Amino acid sequence: MRIQELTALTAEKEVIIERVRLGDFSSEPIDSEEAVEQVVESLKEHLLNLVSKGVKIILE
Repeated sequence: MRIQELTALTAEKEVIIERVRLGDFSSEPIDSEEAVEQVVESLKEHLLNLVSKGVKIILE
């Protein structure tokens, strides 16, 4: 298990780290501007949700 995958403790509170794989947001080839927009919007919503919960994110 990588150190980044572990829950890191700080003096103030527990920090949760989550890995997010870009490939989880589209299994199809991206071949149009619309497809790019859909993937980006889905990824953005997911990342903002995690950040709002105090999660630190590592993109893969």
